[in-house]
Amino acid sequence: MNEGPNLDACERLAQHQAIVWRIVRSFCSRSADQEDLFQEICVAIWTARDKIPVDVKPTTYVYRVALNRAISWRRKRNSYRRNLSLYQQQEQHVSVGPVSESHDDALERMHHAIKCLEPTDRCVVLMMLDGLEYAAMAEVLGVTQAAVRKRMSRAKQRLMKRFHEQTRSE
Repeated sequence: MNEGPNLDACERLAQHQAIVWRIVRSFCSRSADQEDLFQEICVAIWTARDKIPVDVKPTTYVYRVALNRAISWRRKRNSYRRNLSLYQQQEQHVSVGPVSESHDDALERMHHAIKCLEPTDRCVVLMMLDGLEYAAMAEVLGVTQAAVRKRMSRAKQRLMKRFHEQTRSE
């Protein structure tokens, strides 16, 4: 086997590990589940290393594989009722791998609010926070840019509503 694609895949994993962890944290609250999903995503990136189109940016490729794997993982693991139950009984503090212990309160609330979004909306918000353009988001999700803009708008409205509700309750 040629070592070139293997080395490229290892470098890609190392360079984009933060993206993968953000996606993992947004789909899982338990650290054991986070480790499992992270490992599944890494394996998926590794096994697809020879199938990467030449014209696709590495970041887009990592997003596409990671988000698709995370969505599939979620579908396999939970039914709608279990998801709802998980969101309602979610832990106050999400502790994961490379994130420091000194989380700011606002950052924690933001992560919690993002976790409560629908999976596709969650993906759009994560990509926006990472600075991806609408064209790249549309390519990753396989939808039009207009659909991405609409999802982003709705996700922002839901997040703002959630933040206002939290502010009023405090």
